[in-house]
Amino acid sequence: MLGVTQLVCYHEGRAAVTDEPSQPESLDETYKRLSPYGPPPGGVPQPPEPPAQVWVAPQPVVFEQAPAVPPRSRSTGTVLAIVGASLAMVLVIAGMAGSLAALGGSGSPSANGTPAPQPTFTNPPDPVDEWNDYPGTAYVDSAEVLASPSTETVTSEAEALIEEYKTQLTAELGLEWTSTYDGRLDTTSNGYDGDSMLYDYSSVEWQGIVTLDDPTARQRVADIFTGIQEKYGASDSWLSNEIYEGDETSSKKQFGAATLEDQPMWTVYALDAIGDGSTLATRMIDTNLTRDPSFDGDYWFELGDVPAGSFVVTIQFSDYNLLSDADRDAFTTKLGEFDETAKPEGR
Repeated sequence: MLGVTQLVCYHEGRAAVTDEPSQPESLDETYKRLSPYGPPPGGVPQPPEPPAQVWVAPQPVVFEQAPAVPPRSRSTGTVLAIVGASLAMVLVIAGMAGSLAALGGSGSPSANGTPAPQPTFTNPPDPVDEWNDYPGTAYVDSAEVLASPSTETVTSEAEALIEEYKTQLTAELGLEWTSTYDGRLDTTSNGYDGDSMLYDYSSVEWQGIVTLDDPTARQRVADIFTGIQEKYGASDSWLSNEIYEGDETSSKKQFGAATLEDQPMWTVYALDAIGDGSTLATRMIDTNLTRDPSFDGDYWFELGDVPAGSFVVTIQFSDYNLLSDADRDAFTTKLGEFDETAKPEGR
């Protein structure tokens, strides 16, 4: 028939032929006819639901060295980028290896096959270390040491001075003497982590005791001491009690009372009695005088065994940086190895 076109309709898998007027179908109808998603049976056509999305965990990125021949599936730009990154990594590793080799002291072979010299890094020597064998000391000028009395002279004269002092006190007060310290003669450090050729000397300490109750005894001992030190040429002497005058607390603790006349302990020092830097010290204590509870001077005398009513005196001499006559020539020779004008400070 004219004007009628046979349409083949597909519905639920069956084909049917209908005679319909020949009308052009719309785009919407074309879409519905060609769409793989048909309308639900008996319902209004619905837009197709999108396929369900499945979450896929991201995979870790693995950096691989580019193969010698890149796969054909990779673009030229990608291949160049991978090759460049690999080359940079190789250069970094090579640089690190070179640095480690330099630190380890193993050099690369030179043209003749021998290891190339590597730079060494060392700290400059401590100038003090160069003076480790210095025969003198960092704290005293060597010229002063050479001008001072020798070890033999100082020890001999110190013994004579102490003996004279003891003799006068025995005659004046009737003291009886015992030694409480044996004395020492020790090698002095040079101040540069080594031993010098000099000596430090401390004489025997002598302690004299007498049963005596005489408030004037302290002054009498001080006068004898002053006369002795003047005879031997001491440059200065002082009564250390006077240092704490006006300081009642310290006076009681150091000397047993607030004022000099009540203080049971007096201490007198003399400087340079034999040589420059020498010290002669004497202490006296009158146990008849009341001592303040804070008094800590007893340890000088170890008065635990001293009978009540005793008068006690000690005497000792000390000197430092002494040069023996036997070492004088060797000392002078050794000094010649050092520049005294560049003498560093001691440690």
